[in-house]
Amino acid sequence: MSVFVANELASILDSKISIGRINIGLLNRIIIDDSQMLDQQKKQMLNVSRISVKINLLALANGQIEITSAQFFGLNANLYKATPEAKPNFQFVIDSLASKDTTKQQTPINLQINSLIIRNSSVRYRVLSRASEPQRFSPDDIEARNISAHFIVNRITNDSLNVKVKRLSLNERCGFALRRLALNAVVSRSGAKIEKFRLELPESVVESKRIVATYSMKGDMPDMQTLRFEGSLNAPCITPSDVACFVPKLRNLDMPLALSIDFNGTGSRLNVNDLNISTADHGFVLKANAHAKRNRHTTWHAEVSKLFASGDAISKVYKLATSNELPAIVHNLGDVSLTAKADGTDADLSLNAMVGCAPGSVKLSASKQQKALHAHVETRNFALDKLLGTDKTGVVSLSVDAKGSSKDNVSASGSIYDICYNGYTYRNIDLKADYINKVLSGSMAIDDPNVRATIEGLFEPNHHAPHLRVNADVQTFVPSA
Repeated sequence: MSVFVANELASILDSKISIGRINIGLLNRIIIDDSQMLDQQKKQMLNVSRISVKINLLALANGQIEITSAQFFGLNANLYKATPEAKPNFQFVIDSLASKDTTKQQTPINLQINSLIIRNSSVRYRVLSRASEPQRFSPDDIEARNISAHFIVNRITNDSLNVKVKRLSLNERCGFALRRLALNAVVSRSGAKIEKFRLELPESVVESKRIVATYSMKGDMPDMQTLRFEGSLNAPCITPSDVACFVPKLRNLDMPLALSIDFNGTGSRLNVNDLNISTADHGFVLKANAHAKRNRHTTWHAEVSKLFASGDAISKVYKLATSNELPAIVHNLGDVSLTAKADGTDADLSLNAMVGCAPGSVKLSASKQQKALHAHVETRNFALDKLLGTDKTGVVSLSVDAKGSSKDNVSASGSIYDICYNGYTYRNIDLKADYINKVLSGSMAIDDPNVRATIEGLFEPNHHAPHLRVNADVQTFVPSA
């Protein structure tokens, strides 16, 4: 029987197929041992040590395919194509199974598998003309090993899907290890939902109780105007090194994160109502929400209610990204905190933020309307000595505004209310600067009890003869002060 079945399948698929043994057991069970298929280059494409299938014959008589159980042991697939443009070595199977009669009405699909088990299996897919790197994922060289899976296919029809993934685990060539994936998925013409989602990596866990979407169909596709969705994700632990095969620089980042997010929306709107990210030692904490809407134009709003990064966390991330130590001036910032609100459209943007660090706090605001830009910086009693690491400077209080419409049209003005230098506090300094058509001009006026002066300057960076002019008018100068 095994030779007959192998020959029949070989004639249908136009390939060499061999089957070691076929046993037909009690209760409609079929066991196939040592099956093998070659591709059209006479290379082994598929081999399975054992296939065990139990079919409900009564359901089959009624036009339904109900498989009580299906088990695959030692399944090994070798899939490839010579170049990105070439056809894969399994294309002939797809072509052989495709209906040659395009006028024939498609047979409705009605499939049910009460238990599908895969053990000790592997799948390899390669683009032979492309080289791959060790410990780095490549879609051109995928090798999933030690595949172990248990699925329950409650129903698959032409327009619906109801599947439970009880367990899926595998190891990939690049070092990615999927310890467990589990979920319940239901898809129909009126909606889709995923429940009891759980993803486990060696040192990471991601969960979701429920993600659901509802919609109406427009032909064969969901009508985006009717789409409604909502869900949440919770990750009590995400270890960056678990996904280092996708982002190699994460391999040495020892900073496990916890994440939670709630979201909902429509076909034209997305709401992230609650986003929380933190490290185990709370050296990094982010709490934020965001909303975006797309009609004729995109509008969005984002709010960071808390962002905190310790100096140690900043140093770790900087060294990972650049392989260098943190610059002294950044190190002197110490722990950094931020609150911010931002709004925007396709053409406009506004931002208001408060930044806190070891030397003090800084108030920032910025806006963009079409091509017009504006920014404002304000601080009181900011410790320059802590920032610069020198005892010659002290605290500074200032307010500065800047505006412009391009890189060649920028102006700034502001006031330094007080600044301590070399033991003396200078007060009442007004500043102004313009950079227009590659010409820089500016002025400074100081009205301090011991220094009263006005300084004006102009610089024209002519390539042949750069021109610099400075005028100073000093009314009062008391050096001994």
